[in-house]
Amino acid sequence: MCPYGILTCPRIVMKGNVLESFRNCGHKDTTHCLDVEQGRIVLSYMENSDCPVLLNYFERMYSTFNGVLHKPIMPLPTTCAWKLIEDPAPFSFKHISYFIVLEARIAWDLSSNVFEGNVEILGGTFLGSLIEHATSFSLWEEEKSGWVTTICPGSATNFAWGSSGGKNHLQLEARTARARARANPKSSRPHR
Repeated sequence: MCPYGILTCPRIVMKGNVLESFRNCGHKDTTHCLDVEQGRIVLSYMENSDCPVLLNYFERMYSTFNGVLHKPIMPLPTTCAWKLIEDPAPFSFKHISYFIVLEARIAWDLSSNVFEGNVEILGGTFLGSLIEHATSFSLWEEEKSGWVTTICPGSATNFAWGSSGGKNHLQLEARTARARARANPKSSRPHR
């Protein structure tokens, strides 16, 4: 999982002493891909397998995203999850927040009303290295007056976390295997 989380609550900007809710600008997670070495292994497997549909899918992906994606590098899915920390209803507010996939012109509603009932955690998976995405500013709307603020009442905010699909784990495994081979060079040589 992601080594850090995101809180959509306001933060203090030290230079201007300004409170604002979290947001980020549109970006692509360019590191959420298999590297060249790992990509070659997967492409070789697909080319030698009896699954032309899978190979065709990736060929279309390379063609569609040719400005961003080049063989043998392969995108990994990015999975994000969001949880409302505290219900804003007792404060007579509702929390409004979105995760935006800019290039697709869609947004996932992360507002407090989505977490009603038995919904505790929302999740989504997308190819973060291929499409631009962002988290919107959070707004808190006072239910009776419609007054809106970026200052969070209580702790009525979302906590978000995610994972890039395993690249870091694969790299750790490769480093560990190389370290074992260096520590015991005789066992890493092919048997003859």
